[in-house]
Amino acid sequence: MNEHKKKLTIKIERQGSCYIDSNGILKGEWGGYNELVSLGPNGETMYEIFYNRFSQRIIINEYGFFYNLFSCKKYDGVLKLYDDLYLCEKNEKLGLIDENGKTILHTCYKHINCVDRQKRLFIVSTETGKFLFVSKKVSIADLKTDNNVFIQEQKILSEVYDELYSTYYDYFVYKENEMYGLMNESGEVVLKPRPEYEWKPDYNRDSQNQLYVCFDNNLFGIKVIGEKLYSKIPTNEYDLCFKVGFDIHAHYYITRKESKYGLLNWKCECVTEPKYDEVIPYKGKYWIEVHRNTYSNAKGECVDMLFVICRVKNTYTLYNLQNCECIIDKCEKIEYVMSYDQYIYIEFVKNGIMGYVSISGNIINTGEYDNVTKTRYNYIVTKNGKIGALNGEGISIAPCIYDKIVSNRHGELIGSLDGKEVVLNPIPNIEDDDDYEYERPTFGRYAGSYAQDEAGYSDDDIDTIFDGDPSAYWNID
Repeated sequence: MNEHKKKLTIKIERQGSCYIDSNGILKGEWGGYNELVSLGPNGETMYEIFYNRFSQRIIINEYGFFYNLFSCKKYDGVLKLYDDLYLCEKNEKLGLIDENGKTILHTCYKHINCVDRQKRLFIVSTETGKFLFVSKKVSIADLKTDNNVFIQEQKILSEVYDELYSTYYDYFVYKENEMYGLMNESGEVVLKPRPEYEWKPDYNRDSQNQLYVCFDNNLFGIKVIGEKLYSKIPTNEYDLCFKVGFDIHAHYYITRKESKYGLLNWKCECVTEPKYDEVIPYKGKYWIEVHRNTYSNAKGECVDMLFVICRVKNTYTLYNLQNCECIIDKCEKIEYVMSYDQYIYIEFVKNGIMGYVSISGNIINTGEYDNVTKTRYNYIVTKNGKIGALNGEGISIAPCIYDKIVSNRHGELIGSLDGKEVVLNPIPNIEDDDDYEYERPTFGRYAGSYAQDEAGYSDDDIDTIFDGDPSAYWNID
């Protein structure tokens, strides 16, 4: 310390909007200055100065030693990161040293950014790119004492990449040859760079996705958790795999391998291996959406349908992803159609015959009927000049025996036969008519008859049309 006192001490003074050492020992301009109340271990005056480059306060004594350890003649600035690790700067270049001044990274780097304080991971910027670096204590067994000892481990974990970004779940996005990939915190590649991957900093601030895939002009997030895509799918199983939809039971995955596309449902069950030239999800007004129908059928059973169209060459296939079922294939056309009242339904052409797929996956086509007209909830069908109706599930609610079928303001279908009108699908509890006591058509009292089992007439139809005699069906001209 006597040698220190013979030397000139630093003198911090304000100069304009910053602070400098007027004695010229400490270089640079500093954003703030404060003399500490407590003295150093040898009675020296201690200062706290603001390190502009990192917006941090650092400690220096009156003789120009940062933290009483590192001379300002050797370094322009030193910032304490840990008790045993310091960031040092010289001529605007950065490095790392330990508490004894031993060099860990030479003072030659553009930036050194600590991205995980607990794991002591750093992204280091060179003149040509960035790499991942770790400096941590590792416990090893000492065979002489039979005790564990700690050693300092410093290791470059990755190659030098064009860009390197820290993301969620301990993974890092890297850029190589204008493409993005993903590696883990050990520097091992998890997702190889692909032209389809995109890095969107603005998106990533508000989500936990690490990368994005642009598909049909829509962005879909890529997320790796525990070395698996979305914590479920091995990262090396497909060339590309991304999630469509957000609801827990109403999402699915589009897969790709060797330029062919496939599908997984939300349970990661394989709906179809990658064999299609194109997967065609339902596209809403602004973005791709999930086309799902969930309802209770006449038996009180829950039905869950999620439709997706696939194409190979000039033929189309429709799948229900919820049960991995192929609804219809080898079609010349399948498409999602939005009605005037914003209701979505499926229309197809197979073997030149046009038809529909009901919400329950039933096929309704003009091969069975002369004509099919889709309404909001039902299908109006004609055969041999007579009119009938199917409900939204594609189940008959009225055979083709009526002269006319119209819908009233409640959405009920009114069938006209020989001048008489009958409500084909009565809706109970209509608010403005207390006398309305129609019930859902039943199919039980005449079970076993051809009129009911084959022709589809309900109990009420047989009572009304055939006076309760199902055998009278054969007298219809």
